[in-house]
Amino acid sequence: MKTSDIRQLPDADIDVEIAKRRKKLFDYRFRAGQEEKQRAGEIRTLRREIARMKTILSERRIAARNGEGAEA
Repeated sequence: MKTSDIRQLPDADIDVEIAKRRKKLFDYRFRAGQEEKQRAGEIRTLRREIARMKTILSERRIAARNGEGAEA
């Protein structure tokens, strides 16, 4: 998912997407423990997408906090 696509989503939807990707990441790791085919590229992609989403959420929270401080 591209950064521009993530920025268009509301916070609640981003949280849902993070949860989906964490579940998929867990499933990949679980299967790797059972010595099935490893998917290093997909695991890396999932981790980066989760980090990208969390960064955008953090940016929004900081911007909201700074916006509230300027009004007071």
